[in-house]
Amino acid sequence: MGTFHRSLLLVFGLLLLCLKPVHGQDILERTSRNGLFQVIGLSFDGTQTVGAMADQMERIGLRYFPEIRQIPLPIRVTLMSDANYNAPYIIKQQPNGNYYVYIAWNEDTRFGDVCQALASSLVRRAAVWRYGKSAGETAPQWLELALGQLLEAAIRPGYADVQREKALKRPPMGLDQLLNAEGPFGLEQEKVALNAVWFFRLLENRIPERTLFRKVLAAFLNDLNPNYVMVKAFPNAFENQQQLEMWWAVGFQAMARSRETPFFTMGQSRDMIRDLAILTVSIKGVDHRMAGMSLWQNRALPEVQSALQMRHREVKLELQRTNPVYYNAILSLGLFFEVAMNSEEAPPVEAANARFLSDYRDAQELELEIKRLLRW
Repeated sequence: MGTFHRSLLLVFGLLLLCLKPVHGQDILERTSRNGLFQVIGLSFDGTQTVGAMADQMERIGLRYFPEIRQIPLPIRVTLMSDANYNAPYIIKQQPNGNYYVYIAWNEDTRFGDVCQALASSLVRRAAVWRYGKSAGETAPQWLELALGQLLEAAIRPGYADVQREKALKRPPMGLDQLLNAEGPFGLEQEKVALNAVWFFRLLENRIPERTLFRKVLAAFLNDLNPNYVMVKAFPNAFENQQQLEMWWAVGFQAMARSRETPFFTMGQSRDMIRDLAILTVSIKGVDHRMAGMSLWQNRALPEVQSALQMRHREVKLELQRTNPVYYNAILSLGLFFEVAMNSEEAPPVEAANARFLSDYRDAQELELEIKRLLRW
């Protein structure tokens, strides 16, 4: 059987799995905030979890590839509870240029694999949207791995420190080897991914002008020679390959050894707490955004109770990295979720919500005052 026929049978089999009815279970769906991803699954927790990860991937993607906000159809992410393929995920391009992602969703599913599936599909979709259908297959794999690592670091507090610790245990890859890397990488994937994310950070650090940095990323998406892209990005900086490799080796060490602030900035903390306070809950296939007393009023619904528990755990994780200015605000938000899950009477919930809103408002006022004094 030819390669084309085997691929066709695989896609057909995956579609049959997606369409197969499951007794007593509804198919759940969640679309990311700007419509770049559509997550489909049978597990409420799974769909919500991957949906939240897709929201974060979307934010990162739009920061570097803002043009993909205009794509007509979302990238479809299907969680396969009974996947019959030997891979953590499969990404398939459709005839219209869109991408379908199939993630094996079970007790062995790895957080990092989900991050990578979302990142790879977004990079390929950005390449197709900008340069046509054939560009998806030639999208640079180092860029896919870099965005997967950025997503993982954005979701898991302190993971950037893990990336730095692992990176410093071994010398960097050669830059030419990194920028032309092609998978499958097998056991080498972690090494390539760590080098990729540090190269991405170094590149962003050395090109602080956002528009220019986006143009450089777009050039990499166009499957241009990586050395040519680097020479255009840094005119008159490199006369030969050796100088380029030295720039990378020195920059890698400088970036990996640089100290990261132990806290989020005030602005990052403010935005994070605002996002944490608002929950998107899927009820009978329809997404509902809830906050404050509406969460307590709907606490009897299992979807709301599950969402409250998950968000309460997120707050606990983020406490350690929240800027001190906003510490009281996130602490009172966590207490509100606790009261909303357990209280049978409205007054304690109203009081906890009022305390959170007051602490959040006080933190915003303090932030403004600090910025005024420091002339920010």
